[in-house]
Amino acid sequence: MIGDRIQQARKAASLSQEELSKVLGFNDRQILSNIEAGKRKVSADELVRFVESLEKPLEYFTDPFLISDDGAISWRTEASGAVLTEFETWATTLIGSQRRLAQMLNEKISPLRFHLPLTTKSSYEDVWNKAEALVDMWSLGKDLSKGFRAKRAIYDYVFTDSANERTFVTELDASTEVVVYAKLPKSFFIPTPVGNYNPDWAIAFEQAKVKHIYFIAETKGSMSTMDLREIENCKINCARKFFAKITSDQVKYDVVNSYGKLMELVK
Repeated sequence: MIGDRIQQARKAASLSQEELSKVLGFNDRQILSNIEAGKRKVSADELVRFVESLEKPLEYFTDPFLISDDGAISWRTEASGAVLTEFETWATTLIGSQRRLAQMLNEKISPLRFHLPLTTKSSYEDVWNKAEALVDMWSLGKDLSKGFRAKRAIYDYVFTDSANERTFVTELDASTEVVVYAKLPKSFFIPTPVGNYNPDWAIAFEQAKVKHIYFIAETKGSMSTMDLREIENCKINCARKFFAKITSDQVKYDVVNSYGKLMELVK
């Protein structure tokens, strides 16, 4: 990586290998050629000389997440130069990070140029919706504005799948009996004969206040088995047997439709 950065900086400065070698005090141009080709390592002293001679910050040569070649960004705005410079530094770091991580994972980077088709007449809602679409396209993560800001969860935000779950977590988070809880990820599952089963919640209660310290919960909008698909009921029954087999009285698994129902089971 350092060799590539040196070559890019040299060409940007319009210097030949012979010219830069003389500035650096190398006896032979081949030394610089080997460095740029990645065939020779750069010593700390030599790196300092590259920084000074090519007038680049040290991070330019050492930061793998920094865009150093084709990171030019074009602007159509009346914003001040300082604001644009700060944003460009932030944006190119993100892009460089994506490139570096993709290389580490041996994933191809799409050559398509993603952009936000906005104009001076675009409304705030237009900007918000198109930005969200871009986040989804790049799989950059979830929109925090749609998450529940939690105080007792293991993460700062909890993302729910339904209105019932949102009500449940709101009451759960406010409970003085709860020590900590988590919305279980999809990667946490129990294998069953009819497919993997994903419980919704893992909850730890304060020991002196409840009879079950740890609770694995499944939240459903309705407790009626008539409202659940047969395969879902089968998975839930398998989960009951699974947790009954591996846990003690301190750990409980059950299906609830509200925080009130949960407290009936643990108290």
